[in-house]
Amino acid sequence: MTQMLMDEMLRGNPQISVNLSCEDLMTFAGYIMERTKRETEERIAKERDTLSATDASKTLGVTPSTLWRWEKSGYLTPVRIGVRKMYRRDDIDRVLNDQNH
Repeated sequence: MTQMLMDEMLRGNPQISVNLSCEDLMTFAGYIMERTKRETEERIAKERDTLSATDASKTLGVTPSTLWRWEKSGYLTPVRIGVRKMYRRDDIDRVLNDQNH
């Protein structure tokens, strides 16, 4: 079973009709598990380098509305991880340095 076919199956392409052997099914299951593991590890790595909006406002000593205004002005842009709005630690450090000068 090719990776291209597995990707099409995951996209839910309604035009695919598949006859699978047990071995193919096991290969597909392994592919899904590896892909999920890789995506989860990438999300965790991103989250380690970010702060939630609550933590960012506490760290910066500002209100959530100030974070919102900074986002709208482009001064401090959050990243989205799923539905969560997160702030990069590097960006937080830059703002802290700006505040100290």
